[in-house]
Amino acid sequence: MLCSLQIERPSFETKRSPNIPTGKGVISLSFNSDVNGPSGAWMSAEDLGKWLICLDRLAAQDDPSFAAMSSRVQLPDGRLLSSGEGIFLGVHNGYAELFHDGGDSGYRSVAMLFPTQHLGIALVANSPAEDLVRLAERTADHFLPRRAGRTPPIQPADSAVHASYDSAVTPNLTGIQGVYRSEELDTGYTLRVEETHLFAEYIRNEPMQLTPSGVDTWTGDNWWCKSVVIERSPDGTVSGLRMRGFRGQKGVLFQRLD
Repeated sequence: MLCSLQIERPSFETKRSPNIPTGKGVISLSFNSDVNGPSGAWMSAEDLGKWLICLDRLAAQDDPSFAAMSSRVQLPDGRLLSSGEGIFLGVHNGYAELFHDGGDSGYRSVAMLFPTQHLGIALVANSPAEDLVRLAERTADHFLPRRAGRTPPIQPADSAVHASYDSAVTPNLTGIQGVYRSEELDTGYTLRVEETHLFAEYIRNEPMQLTPSGVDTWTGDNWWCKSVVIERSPDGTVSGLRMRGFRGQKGVLFQRLD
């Protein structure tokens, strides 16, 4: 049986709680966001697990809808996205993974499926700092065989972001250390240099070491930081940086404050 629940979102003016009609009366739930994407579906981890079971059955049946979801979308200019139709694609330890995460202010969730192993993982959390995609993969490690029998046909998402670093190129650390802020996101990051290593720091996360991929380009391994490109003025001074997260393409501009 499939049940659907529609939540009336309050406007910015009224700030009222939506009333959800049920067969036993009315339930009042507070709703602290007017974002239409995140929080679009209210589900428990058990609910997400049911969706994963359904998706796994479609995979086993070679359903056309599953084929569309598990094939990377190609843009008119030939570029391949890191997602299929409505779902993200990747490879973890040699196994194809399909997943989608979600979140709102203070909440995070992820549903992840390893179709070749019929393994599904659903996680929900009320912590904005948790990287649930990585946590789901770490959870999967307890159930997946050590070695995959073969490499799945789905290719790693956005492999260009994790391009190998040419050791002959020395990264430019001059003037990088400092505080950077984005007016668009109303938040800031700190870059810290320790000897020849560069770290990105954010108030809600542990410091993350960045890996050089060029003179002024770096890669990260967290959902909130996949790549960093340092921007310099004509005289070589650092004016800011562009940080690309899990879903971004161009990257968000952060201006240097000091």
